[in-house]
Amino acid sequence: MTVNAITKNQKAIALISGMKIGRGRLPEPNSSIGFEKDGKLVGAVVFNNFTGRDIWVSVWSDDKSIWTRKNMKIMCDYPFNICRVKRISTVVRSGNKKAIKLNKQFGFVEEGVSRRLFGDDEDGDGVFFGLLKEDCRWL
Repeated sequence: MTVNAITKNQKAIALISGMKIGRGRLPEPNSSIGFEKDGKLVGAVVFNNFTGRDIWVSVWSDDKSIWTRKNMKIMCDYPFNICRVKRISTVVRSGNKKAIKLNKQFGFVEEGVSRRLFGDDEDGDGVFFGLLKEDCRWL
């Protein structure tokens, strides 16, 4: 089955996304792109903290089939071509090795670490990533 990008019910997508990534409610205002398969939401990207030059993204997926070239282009088109930002930023818990690997595969560059951002345990540091428009291979 194909995965379809959806932009309807953005508030619901953002609420589900916040729960899926364990952050509760994501900052508002935000814009969401969901990905559904067989009528079920299987992943999403939520953009927030738009500054004009930068926008933050939160991403989750329960199904690897959302990572197609077409969907990657959709994910990058909104921030870079519609919002016209110069960069996308994100932060990942240092213990989330899958998310760190995915960010690097996507083209994000590790830019720094914020100690104990997510808690006092050994994997509670936050790893910051950025993707510049000129480095985005998906456009």
